[in-house]
Order: sequence, then C-alpha cells, then structure tokens
Amino acid sequence: MAKKNTNGKNKRIEKKQPSAKNFPHFILLPLLIMFIISLISGTGYSLLISANKTHDSQLKEVEFRAQVLAQQVNNTIKLLEQTVSSAASSESFISTLADGSPDKIEQLSAQLNALTPYSLKTRIIARGTVKADSKSHPPITFSTVDMVQKTETGDVVSPEAFKADGRHILNWARPIKNGEHILGTLLVSVDLNALIGQTGANIDKNSSVQLVQQFQNGSPLVLFSHGNKQLSESPLRIEQDTNNPHWKIIYSTAQANTVDTLLALMTPIMVTFLLGAAVAFISFRIVEKQLRLDSARLIAHLEELKFGQYSKPPRFNVLFMETLDHTLERLFTDHQEEMTAPLQNSQESVETSVPTAAAKDTPKPNNEHHDEQDSPSELDLPESLQTSNAIPVKEFPGHGLPSAEVDDQLELPDIPAGIFRAYDIRGIVNEGITEDTIRLLGKSIGSEALEKGEQSIFVGQDGRLSSPTLSTALVEGLLSTGIDVINIGIVPTPVLWFACHTEESSRSGVMVTGSHNPANYNGLKIMIAGDTLSGDSVSALRDRLIRNAIQQGKGSETNANFKEKYINHIAEDVILATPMTVVLDCGNGSAGEIAPAF
Repeated sequence: MAKKNTNGKNKRIEKKQPSAKNFPHFILLPLLIMFIISLISGTGYSLLISANKTHDSQLKEVEFRAQVLAQQVNNTIKLLEQTVSSAASSESFISTLADGSPDKIEQLSAQLNALTPYSLKTRIIARGTVKADSKSHPPITFSTVDMVQKTETGDVVSPEAFKADGRHILNWARPIKNGEHILGTLLVSVDLNALIGQTGANIDKNSSVQLVQQFQNGSPLVLFSHGNKQLSESPLRIEQDTNNPHWKIIYSTAQANTVDTLLALMTPIMVTFLLGAAVAFISFRIVEKQLRLDSARLIAHLEELKFGQYSKPPRFNVLFMETLDHTLERLFTDHQEEMTAPLQNSQESVETSVPTAAAKDTPKPNNEHHDEQDSPSELDLPESLQTSNAIPVKEFPGHGLPSAEVDDQLELPDIPAGIFRAYDIRGIVNEGITEDTIRLLGKSIGSEALEKGEQSIFVGQDGRLSSPTLSTALVEGLLSTGIDVINIGIVPTPVLWFACHTEESSRSGVMVTGSHNPANYNGLKIMIAGDTLSGDSVSALRDRLIRNAIQQGKGSETNANFKEKYINHIAEDVILATPMTVVLDCGNGSAGEIAPAF
C-alpha cells in the first residue's frame, strides 16, 4: 500500500505539452553537416576524376591499375605454386617414385590432378626418362622437355605457357627429392585461360590490358587480352613486371572527355543528393512530431504515478518510448514498495502479536502525529504490546505461507540482486559470488528443475581458478534437493549444451563460468528442461529463495565424459578437400582441454 502525498491531495495534475520551441532541433545539425560534407565530397570526387588531367597524372593512374592487375596474377600463381611444391615434397610422392610401380605412379598422379584447380594433366616423370610426345593431351613439347631436364639438374624453372588444342596451357616443373638426391620431376599442366584469363576482364572500353610472355630473343606470346585492343599503342601505356621474369602486364588507356564525363557524372549525383535531402527532411520532421507527442504522454503518465493515480499506460508512436515508459513505471513502483514495505510489515506484525483477550481492553495506539519518516523500530507502542504474553507468529520471507516443499532450516544470506543478469548469473568472486551463494542457487535450480519434471542435471565448469570450489558448492546445493547430478568436469560451454540436447537422461544443465569477463569474475549459465534461462526466469531463482520454496531430498552424483562424443559429432560433419595447417588459440580457456583432439 503506497503512502498518500498529503501535499498533492486533490491537486489537479497539469499535463504540460512540450512546446515546439523546446524541442532539441540541434539533433538535426550533425545530420545536416554530414549531408553537406557528403555533397561536397561527391562533387569534389566527380570534379577530380573528370577534370582535364595532365599526362603525368594520368600516367600515374594507369601505373597504379597495372600494379593492381599484376598483383592479382602474382597471388593466383603463388597459390598454385604452393600446391605443386607441397605435393612434390610429400613423402607419398617420394616413396611412390622410389618404388617405381607404374600403377601407383598413375594413381597418385590422378589424385593430385583432381585436387589441383584447373589442372589438365599431372605427370610424375622418373629422372632421365622425359621425351617429347606431341600426341598426348596436353602434349609434351620440346620446351617442356627442356623444363624437365633443367629441373633434374637442380635449376629453379619458372612456369611457362604455350598454346595447344586452341588454348593456353601453363606448365609447372618441380623436383621430387629424397634428401639431396633428385628422383624425378612433378609436371603439372593447367588451363591458363580458366586460371587467370578473366583478370582485368571488367575494365572499361577506354582501356586495354594484356598479359604477355616473352623469352630472350623470342616472339611475345599474348596470354590474355581485354578491353579496346586499338589502345595497345596509346601514349598512356605502362608495362608492369610480375613475379614471373618472363611475364608482364601491359595496361593502356585513352584520355577522358572532360565535358561529357563531368555532365554524365554530376547529373545523377546531384539528383540523388537532392532526393536524399528531401526524404531526410520529411522523415526527421515526422519523427520530431512523434517524439514531441510521445514526450508529452510520457511526462503526463509519470505525473499520474507521482500522485498515485495509476492508469492504463498510454500508446506511443515510437517503440523505444513505450519501452522507456514501462521501465520507468516499474522502477517507480518498485521504489514506492521499498519505501513503504518496512512500515507495512511492522504494522502487520504488531496486529498479529496482540492477544485476543488483551485486544478488547487495550486502546488503539495513537500514531496520527507520528513522523512518517520514523523507522518501525521507533514506533511508540503501548505497554500491553510490549509484554512477554504476546502470542509469537512465525514470519516467512516473501509472499504468503511456504508450501510443503519448504526447507525450514534454510538460512538465507543477503544475495545481491546485481548478480542476476539478462542471460546468466555473474559477479566478482568472494563479493557477489561466494560458495554459500552458489550453494543456495543450486538449491533453487534443483527445485526448479524437479518441478519441470527433470530427475537429473548436468554440471560443467570452465578453467578459472575459482570454478572447482564453486562447482563443488553448486553440486552440494543441487543434491540437497533430491536431483541427481551428472558432472562432466572442465569443458567449454557448448559441450554442456551438446549434452543437454543429445542425451535422454537430462535436458537441464548448469555451467560454472565467468564467460568473457576478467579472471576475478565467475557465475552460472543455466538450462532447464531444454530452455536457456534469461530475463525474468533468471531473477525467479532469487525469488524462489526468498519464498523459501526449496525442495529437500538426497540426490546422487556421477561423472561423465562428453568430450569424445562432442568431437566426433563435429568431425562427422566436416570434410576437408585438401590438407590444412590449423592454429588454435584457446586464450587460456577450457577449450584447451579438447582442442588437441581436433
């Protein structure tokens, strides 16, 4: 029961409507500045790229684009180079070539051919056995024979391209060594057009790009060409080297038509900015009006609460205003209850302590002039209420009498409400989180799980130094309610959820973990009957302790290991197309317990 405000009694509530003059229009200023900056930036950029550039500035732009394309070619070739070199140095290739079995060599070549992107043919050639073969596909040309022979002598040979069967083919030759002894050569032929043929294909019609291969005293071979071929001899032309000493990117472009480009670019930019400005202005005017109305409704509702006139919450136009109103109303109501609860409880205790016979002869205490701010212990009670003949009435915390499940011996310490978060229970160890607190929470969780039909519950913990003792306290609290505990030890949190979702024995679990917080934090993440606790269901655990609605029993504890099941479940769903080198950083977390097994 809330106290009446005597000063505000019969006082008419004035609902003040916020004036448009008081609305903070300055919130539109940053947006206006952003719009102006965007407009200036867009216009400046358009003028920059459309201005009449000098020959030197245009040449720098062409050089930059050529470097970008050359880097794309280098990256693609490097990835394939790593694949070929890694295969040539593998034990399987060395042992197969040393064994000399043609069937094994052919089988291993086919396997590598399937794993190499855009590969046409993979050959394992024993040392000294290479010879030209124009009928094979792709053919072994005399230049290919020369590559293999140089490789067998220990020379590092760059990839070479040649044209055959109507396409460009790129050959890689890498030695297969047993120690320092070269057993043979791994020769890989790939479709060059499929590998890098589309590099630079999206350039505009006023540019040209070519990848050219040329050896000393040899004719150039154009490996790919895109754009306007008539610009290949333009004065704005750059030849950019690649990592392959025989390859280079040739990029050419024409001078831009300044006037046409300027008009073409400026028109859509200006139209877009003008439309955006109009839409932004109209939108913010609408939002301004809605916020002004919602602010008036919020203020009026809070004034009603202030004077005890509880009414239906108003309807708001903006969603977050409705949430704000609900939050403020709840905080205001909770504050009023906290202020009046001590006095109300004291009065009820006094009334229930008066003997029946004495109540008829004892005048009612006159507290009309008592200061409302006095605590219950300072009330001026009559002597008849202070005698030892008063009938004691047992007081129960919370609301109403305890049920048959109540543990009458439960001693409830001060459990801070601040540790009950939106999705877990969390706080600083030995301050908000203590062994006694966790043990009591175990009683509450166990009682909740039993009411949901659960007969057992999983318990896991992370790798924090405080987790073992807190886990022990948690298990003690759970067992005291009669629920059985399945302890799965130190595991990452997903392993606990995995156990809850895959095992028929229980769909409930508690994880002792401080999550992402520093080492001095710890807490609980909870699942009961398949539902992860959050919001009100977390704070309800504290309410259960306050009501003393705790069940009693004697559960049993067993240990279980779910790490192998968890790893197998993940491994069955993952297939690696190629070997990988994986580095795992467990960050000092409990994942270090199972990471090596992966």
